[in-house]
Amino acid sequence: MKRHTAVIAASLILALAFGFAASTPAEAEPEPEIVERVKVVYVPVERKVEAEPVYDVSVEAAIEDERIVIDISADTVALLAKMAWGEARGEDDTRIAATVWCALNRVDAGFEGGDLVKIITRPMQFTGYKASNPVDEHIAEIVTDVLIRWQLERLTGYSHGRVLPSEYLYFASKGAGNVFRTAYKGGDRWDWSLPSPYGT
Repeated sequence: MKRHTAVIAASLILALAFGFAASTPAEAEPEPEIVERVKVVYVPVERKVEAEPVYDVSVEAAIEDERIVIDISADTVALLAKMAWGEARGEDDTRIAATVWCALNRVDAGFEGGDLVKIITRPMQFTGYKASNPVDEHIAEIVTDVLIRWQLERLTGYSHGRVLPSEYLYFASKGAGNVFRTAYKGGDRWDWSLPSPYGT
């Protein structure tokens, strides 16, 4: 659009110059007026890009001396808490937890090679996530609880309070809250039939 406007401006200058010359009596025969060329310099406008922090994401579980030891990095909690705050703040604890489970389901399904950071931060994936989102204390507690249950499930092979089945990999925000689905378009919708450890 800028280039088109510049061409019109230059044409107007030429038209004014030669139009004026044409209105002068023929016998005068004035010297043609020199019109300087219009040089348009385009300066690209830099888009402000939010700096993405480098997350040290680590969740490990092991059985040591007949005890289960689960190690979760603070960055893992922060990443998921920022996502859940953007996607589900204001909803009940079960639905906040389901949002976290949805991200972990994608890890288990091999999305982005199982890289949680890429799963969360890729454009058009979890659109509520922003690096500048706060780490809400209550949401962080839910995230930590879900991560512990996730690791227990991996170690033992059975559910420890999962509120969203593993095949539910997608969700969309609706008027009544997030609706979780088994397919990007269509698929089964989750009916919240599992018992919730959060009492909601």
